[in-house]
Amino acid sequence: MNAVARRPDGRSRRRLEAVLNSAGEGIIGLSLDGRIDFANSAAVSMLGWTETELTEFKEGEHALLHHTLPDGSPYPEAQCPMRQVMSDGVSRKIAGEVFWRKDGTAFVVEYVVTPMAEEGIIKGAVVVFDDITERMQVEADLRARTEALERSNAELQQFASVASHDLREPLRMIRNYLRLLEQKHRGHLDAEATEYIDFAVDGAQRLDALIHDLLELTRIGNDAHPFGRTAIKTALDAALWNLKVAVEESGATIKVPDFLPSVLGDDGELARLFQNLIGNAIKYRRPNTHPNIRIYVAAQNSSWRFTVRDNGIGIPAEDCKRIFGVFQRLHGRGEYEGTGIGLAICRKIVEHHGGRIWVESDLGKGSTFCFTLPKIPTETVVPTAHPLTQTDGGTDEVQTPA
Repeated sequence: MNAVARRPDGRSRRRLEAVLNSAGEGIIGLSLDGRIDFANSAAVSMLGWTETELTEFKEGEHALLHHTLPDGSPYPEAQCPMRQVMSDGVSRKIAGEVFWRKDGTAFVVEYVVTPMAEEGIIKGAVVVFDDITERMQVEADLRARTEALERSNAELQQFASVASHDLREPLRMIRNYLRLLEQKHRGHLDAEATEYIDFAVDGAQRLDALIHDLLELTRIGNDAHPFGRTAIKTALDAALWNLKVAVEESGATIKVPDFLPSVLGDDGELARLFQNLIGNAIKYRRPNTHPNIRIYVAAQNSSWRFTVRDNGIGIPAEDCKRIFGVFQRLHGRGEYEGTGIGLAICRKIVEHHGGRIWVESDLGKGSTFCFTLPKIPTETVVPTAHPLTQTDGGTDEVQTPA
């Protein structure tokens, strides 16, 4: 909408000038011939000219402060957006040009120029501008850091690809030849020598598992293929299939809901997420107690909330946040196997899918891991009467008798 010029009385004019002078942006008023009629305090401060010098300069605003492009070349007056606005009456927003100060230095500006009309006739224009030099520098620094981070991630991905073969293959060779050595000299080695070989093999196996998990962590989110519609049931079934032996050996009971939604995601990553959470629930069980694991899902405003609840050993309250970090083990290797990376992988998978993950625990009674995943935008919200409510985990069970 075009600004309409009015002739305010003295009191109104002083009030208007006070308002304009209190603005943080520079504001100048232009007559139809391009001369400056008014400049507020911010404009005077940014340009370095006094208001009198600005308003008495007869060649107009373009020759005074807008005469040269950022690269130093002349700026033809016919191309000046301020002059064009007064010609066609169409407001314009411009960014990335420069204004020139009285001392000959330039600063990057963003400005809006709007025509001023009186009874439908254009009488001039109002220009509101701001110095964005600092913002442009911050954006340039951010782009440079982003590019550096992308290069670093690419190098890390390349390292992961090399490490998957060049690091793990020698470890497999060490482990295999140690076992061959043990078999060849069985009966000739004393107990101490056999124990040394066992230590070496165990160390090689743990290092191989550590490298494997680190590679998994670095690969999350680095695949080129986009997310697709993924049925959570498919991911959960894959996780349970991979855990079949652990479920049978532990006598675990796993209860899943009747309804599981679909999300936009990576089916392999989501399967790994459920596998890690359920696997931990089986691993960190209380002595002489069969794992009882319940999985829930509940609809929230724009996301699904999933819950994996167990009756295991629980987690101290002070450790509930740090367990999602890399190498954060709460127990010694003699108590429970693991690399201390599994929950870090869970966190990265959830965050890659646009959700968040947390844990609530009662030490000695069990833990409840919760995570959210965004709904598919066009998906209809299921009524709360559906069995996805958290009062019941559903009817499907995966159970192995004790």
